[in-house]
Amino acid sequence: MPETTVDIVLKWVIENKIFLKISKERKTKLGDYCPPTRNANHKISVNYNLNKYAFLITFVHELAHLFIWEKYQNRVKPHGEEWQKEFLLLMTPLLKQGVFPKDIQKHLEIHLQKGFASSHSDLSLLRILNKYDKNPKIVLESLPDNARFRVPDGREFIKQKRIKKRFSCLCVNSKRIYSISPMASVISLPNDKEII
Repeated sequence: MPETTVDIVLKWVIENKIFLKISKERKTKLGDYCPPTRNANHKISVNYNLNKYAFLITFVHELAHLFIWEKYQNRVKPHGEEWQKEFLLLMTPLLKQGVFPKDIQKHLEIHLQKGFASSHSDLSLLRILNKYDKNPKIVLESLPDNARFRVPDGREFIKQKRIKKRFSCLCVNSKRIYSISPMASVISLPNDKEII
């Protein structure tokens, strides 16, 4: 995380008795919050492979879940109005301190106003955050139409047309059509193989 935020994050961890786990990369989530059980503390996990800005945003996202759980437990929606207000409240001092580069700050302010449930659901913010990765990924939207690509599980696809926010893609292995996020991490392949 950015060095200037270490003290405040440490304070949050100690004051709220959080067991903070740095997790391996998970495909479906960047972080997670688990409420305390009988003899355990609150648990927050954040994927290890996030850049420092994405790591901080994810930690604060999960911290907002902790505070909402303490106030309401399971009586409100996970990313409902209460959570959105809490997330905004926690992010505001970080935005005022100028913790984030200007491009992230600008998109993060929009993200907070629109009430997105996560940075993964906000493609504009995700694009900006990806610029700060040590090893930027190739994402689906960067490939031309009809490009052949592979996803991490080994399946091969051909990129087709955009439908609303996602791309229609033909799975070469099964001949089925899938709807894939434009920000999905992919491996570009040569287009020299024939489709049977």
